[in-house]
Formats: sequence, structure tokens, C-alpha cells
Amino acid sequence: MTRPPGPPLFTGLRLRLTGLYLLASLALVALVGGGAYGLLSNFFSAANDDALNRKMASELAVLGLRPPPDNRVGSAPTSSTRPGSNEREDAEHVDDARREAIARQRRQDEVNPDLLAVFVMPLDAAGNVIGRPLTQTQIAPNRAAFAAALQNGVDWRTVSLEGGGRARLYSYRAESGPVAVLQLGRSLSDQDQILNYLLLSLLAFGAATAVLVGGASWWLAGRSIEPARAAWAKQQAFVASASHELRAPLTLLRASAETVRDELPAEAESQRGLLDDVLGETDHMARLVDDLLTLSR
Repeated sequence: MTRPPGPPLFTGLRLRLTGLYLLASLALVALVGGGAYGLLSNFFSAANDDALNRKMASELAVLGLRPPPDNRVGSAPTSSTRPGSNEREDAEHVDDARREAIARQRRQDEVNPDLLAVFVMPLDAAGNVIGRPLTQTQIAPNRAAFAAALQNGVDWRTVSLEGGGRARLYSYRAESGPVAVLQLGRSLSDQDQILNYLLLSLLAFGAATAVLVGGASWWLAGRSIEPARAAWAKQQAFVASASHELRAPLTLLRASAETVRDELPAEAESQRGLLDDVLGETDHMARLVDDLLTLSR
């Protein structure tokens, strides 16, 4: 049995329900995807800063300096002497401990991929790299970070690379011999690539979800308005049936009233007036029935 089509208002209602379901589903996908993207981005940011902190402590240990106050890595041993001891023996003891600590830190750096990715640039007072960098650099020294480190002691910033991509920089005012500022950096290209891939994956997943959820929402909206559509169809059927049932008695009533009126004698004016009223009301009801038929269509 073919279901009678509903009026346009049901199509509009179904479209609105479909849009509502689709927006709710996409909002949920955007919330989950945005949360995952934000968590991964924050994880990368924390991992970068931690790697730079650890590398800075290692390099400052080479220079015989303590790490900055905000560095989360323990201080490197210094060349201070113990009171009441032989100064030369203490210096040799401290130098041996320092060399051992540096060697231990170097071994840890060699097995830590996060620290291997950090490049180190010792800068002189003019901001030029001293000799060969401790690790292979990927960018030139950043003058703005150098100046900020000289002024404030420490500087953190994310910079754009000339060849494309970004890098995270950590600059520290060392003031150890020719080294004025120790500038460390880590390229963010690999992490940005992962984040971009995740973003594209989320967008593709969102598009696929929109298609699938759109179809499911259209079907669900149709199921939701089915009771209203069925009630409307029953109302149409009732109005059409009632209209047809009323037309026959009205036609018979009018024909009978006309017959009686035509057979009245000329002097029966009052009866003729009553029959005219009956015919007028019959015509009025017939027009109402026609309107009902028009509504049912």
C-alpha cells in the first residue's frame, strides 16, 4: 500500500529535524577531535620544553655552570672547594666528579631521541656562533632571542624558519668565558607534520561522519514524524469520507425542498419563505462540504 504524501510542512519539519540531529553529531565529533588535537599539541609542547631544559642542564654542566632557577633538572657540580681541605686536591676531586657527571649525562643524551633532536649554539657577546656548534644546527642564531636572553637572563620562544616550519628556542645568558648566551633549539617540523596529518584525518572523518549521520538522521527524522503523518492521512480520509457522505443527503434535501416550494399555492407566502430559508441553508452547507473536499485534496 502506497503511503499518501504529506503536505510540504512535513518535508520542512523532516529537514529541520535532520539538520538538528546532524549538527548535534558533528558537534560531538568536533569536541572529541578538538580535544584529541589539543592534548597531543600540549603533549608535544611539554615534551619540547622538557627536552630543552634537560639539554640546557647538560650543556651548562660542560661549562661548569648551574642551570637556571626555573630548570627542572638538578644542578651540575661546580668547582667550589670544601672548607679546611687541600685546595688542589679538592679541585681535582670536583673536576673528576664533574667529568663523571658530564660523561653520564652524555650517555643519557645519546639514548634519548628527544635530546638528540636538540641543536646547541654557543653565542659570543656579538651574537655569533663560537667555533663549531656542539650539535649540527638547523637555523641561524635568533637575534631577538639573543637580545632578550642578555636582558632577562632566560628567553623562550617559538620562531618560524626561513625554509619553512617552526622551531622552539631556549636561550640562556651563560656568561662563561667567551660564551655569552647558550641558545638551544628543536625543530617542530616533524611534530607539525603529525598534527597536520591528525587534523586532515579528523576533517576526513568529520566529512564521512556527516554523510553517514546525514543519511541516518534523515531516516530517523522520517520515523519521528511518522505518527504525525499517519494522523494527517487519517484526517484527510475522514474529511473526504464525511464530505462525500454529506453531499448526497444535502442534494436530496434541496431537491425535496424545491419540489415542495413549487407545489405550494400562490397565497402560501409564509411557507414559501420558510422553504427559501431551507434552500439557502442547504446551499450554505453544500459550499462548506465543497471546502472540506478542497481541504482534503
